[in-house]
Formats: sequence, structure tokens, C-alpha cells
Amino acid sequence: MELLNKGPSGHLLEDYLVEALEAVYARHTCEPVNHQRFSRLIEPLVADALNQYRVTRTASADITNSISCTVLGAFAFQKFTPGGIGLGVVLASMLAKTLAARDFILGETIGGWYYSWFPPEPSLATTASVMAAVMAALAAFAALSGVISDPVQAAIGLHRRRLYKMLDHLERDVSLSPQSSFRPKDQYVARILDTFDMIRSGLI
Repeated sequence: MELLNKGPSGHLLEDYLVEALEAVYARHTCEPVNHQRFSRLIEPLVADALNQYRVTRTASADITNSISCTVLGAFAFQKFTPGGIGLGVVLASMLAKTLAARDFILGETIGGWYYSWFPPEPSLATTASVMAAVMAALAAFAALSGVISDPVQAAIGLHRRRLYKMLDHLERDVSLSPQSSFRPKDQYVARILDTFDMIRSGLI
């Protein structure tokens, strides 16, 4: 309830976390806890953990984009496109083939047949333009991808597990470290997928 900000109005998530950590700290000390001093000391720890948690939101959007590109490439083009770069390469190749067939000396129909056997190499300008368009579309989609990914993550309990994991780390760190040890792996998964996309597309 508190983590979902469903408590009394006016309270922020940071306030709830500080109060929860203060209660944990109070259970492990015999001395009375100075609320203001504790809040001042613990706020950087909470802020660090929340910054890490917010990074997972961006990472989730990136992972959703990679999965969407893979599904789109498989069903629409029968190609393995593990990300925006791979999808851009496929679309650039298709565009180059269409343009070459249109300008073929014996006509577009024969040109289409010819270039299906001997596909033309898309120019650097064509590839760059198509990739830029794909990346712009994915950036716009990322802003709305939470509509797709959030219900799925909630249904499988990923949101809850991530929040509990953050709380567990904060409870351990409250008396041990000035910085949170909470380091979710989502962003690393997203970067691995991006790297694989670049390798698959021949850019690395």
C-alpha cells in the first residue's frame, strides 16, 4: 500500500521508505530514534535506491522495444531483427530493392524478379535514413510501451519482486552503507540486447 502511494494524501514515496526504514532501525536499537537526524542521514540512501529503480523503467521500455522488433521482423518480414538496428537494416534492404526494381531497364516486374535473386546493397544514405526513422518511431513507442509491459510485469509479479528486493537492500544498508547496494540487472539486460543487435547487424 505504502509503496504504491495509496496512503494519506501528500506523502511521497520517499517519505514512506524513510518511515519504513526508521521502523526497522528502531527495532534493532535500544535508543530512541531522532526522526529528523535519521531522515537527514537516510535520504541519500533512499534517493540512490530510487534512482536505480527509475533506471529499470527506461530499461523495461528498451527491452520491450527489442522484443517488439524481434516479433515484427519474424512475422512481417520472416527475418531475425533483435532490435531497431536490425529492423532498420532489413527495411533499408527492402527499400533499396524496391527502388532498384522501379528503375530497372526492362521494367519493374522483371526488375523485382531479378533483384530477388541478386538483391542490391542499400546505400549508406538510405540505410542511415531508414535507421533514423526506425529509431524515432521506437523512441515514440517507448513512451507508450508501459501500457504493454506494465500489466505483463504486474501479472507475473515482477514489479512486486523488484520493490521487495529494493526494500530488502535498503533494510540491510540502513546501518552498513551510505549508498544503496540495490543494483537491478534490467539495464544490463537491455544493453546486452542492444549489443547483440549491433553485432547481428554487422556494426560491431
